[in-house]
Amino acid sequence: MWIYIVIVIIFLVAAYFLFVRYARRIGLKRMAAGVDIVKAGIAVELLRRYKLKYDDKTAVKLAVAVANELFSDPPAPGPGTSEAAAFLSENRDLVRENMRELEEDVQTREALTQALRVKAMVAFAQGKRGRAHLIEPIEKIKELGLLIPGGDVPSTDTFFPLVQRYYRLIKSDG
Repeated sequence: MWIYIVIVIIFLVAAYFLFVRYARRIGLKRMAAGVDIVKAGIAVELLRRYKLKYDDKTAVKLAVAVANELFSDPPAPGPGTSEAAAFLSENRDLVRENMRELEEDVQTREALTQALRVKAMVAFAQGKRGRAHLIEPIEKIKELGLLIPGGDVPSTDTFFPLVQRYYRLIKSDG
């Protein structure tokens, strides 16, 4: 009889740990997707602004370059990667100037700050430990005057309402 109880307990413990591991992995994927949503939202908002100042082709390239730089991401692999890299290389000062212009945009700064914190948490949970993943993106926006210091550590309960609120702001803007 005791052996059955031990087997059931072992089974329950194993099931619990598998469930926790699965839930953690799903949670990390959701958080990473939230970061991507914020990045895409920022790029869309920037594109709307840049279309008022630049021709369409330049506006698109600039919005993508600024969003990538804000998140310390290289151009996405695929068609146009070398063109995007060349645009960034040739227009680094323009990209930096447009990043600095976000200093007055509190909603975008808040979403960016939280998204980069989440990005660092996800990277750490995935075993990435270098400065490039954990520290440099935050330092970059701090240097630009875009970081909003302090605040709670983001969680799914605080981050996703922020993402939704940020998207509502973008929708109401255009």
